Amino acid sequence: GMASDTNLHAAYRALVAVNSRAERMFVSNTPESLTRQTLVQLQTRVREYFDALVAPEHLRFEGRSVFSGRAVIEPDIDLRHDQAGIPEEIAWILFGPFVTRELGNAEEVSKRTQRATQALDKIMERSWVILYRAPALMSTSFIACHPVRRQDNSIHLDPIVCAPMNADFDGDQVAIFLPITEAAQREAGEKLSLAAHLERDPGLLESLRPALDPMWGLASLSLTPHGREEISRHASVDVKAPDGFITRATLGQALRTVLKRDGAVKALEAIERLMKRGFDVAKASGASISPFIGESLKKEPLPPDDDE
Repeated sequence: GMASDTNLHAAYRALVAVNSRAERMFVSNTPESLTRQTLVQLQTRVREYFDALVAPEHLRFEGRSVFSGRAVIEPDIDLRHDQAGIPEEIAWILFGPFVTRELGNAEEVSKRTQRATQALDKIMERSWVILYRAPALMSTSFIACHPVRRQDNSIHLDPIVCAPMNADFDGDQVAIFLPITEAAQREAGEKLSLAAHLERDPGLLESLRPALDPMWGLASLSLTPHGREEISRHASVDVKAPDGFITRATLGQALRTVLKRDGAVKALEAIERLMKRGFDVAKASGASISPFIGESLKKEPLPPDDDE
């Protein structure tokens, strides 16, 4: 409204006036005791300006965020734990302005030339995006990853991040947000990467261990001495096989040792090596479970019950 516009203009004029005064002081080498007071005033004017810029009525639940996207997720075993595959369209929309700034040529971005595409990939490689899986029931609902371009319309995830995000590949969606300032970029990597989550909460390792298909593959591989030796090599620590094969418990014990000894990144790299090898073994085995499992078992009739 008119009143809020007036407040905004007044706050901006006050900010410019103090900023100009501070600039003159620095140029003329004014004593620090006087500049300190002006800098405190400058901080106050900046805060007042931002308060006027974003008022409570501008904030809405379910409002659309800028520099964001959303898509269905699919598994991608070729990604690292700190990467996420994002659709080509989302990549250009989120990072196009950064490519334009780097090349100084908006036309190359709109035409998606080879030079613009190479610049896009390099910018994405060093950038963090934040993935969010609703609802946020735990801190790991937010995970920061380096984006990688993918040709289709889904967001690709390393299966390792599914358990901490409480996500499944059955139509689940995630939102993607791009922190746009340098400080926000740095903070995303330091606070929200999977490695940062694991450093803060070593108990997270329990949900990151291989399970289901890859765990079956690793257990199958561990039935031979050569297979157990290979698993210990991938884990970079000896994995116990008390009953002649490894279990989730013994694998977890080994990974806790790696985490304590080598840190979160090395532990995550070991999990990825193990997961990939487990998937390969399970796939190559051809093993499958019938949808009619148990059909041939002889079933005892249920006892009579009054409750229909």
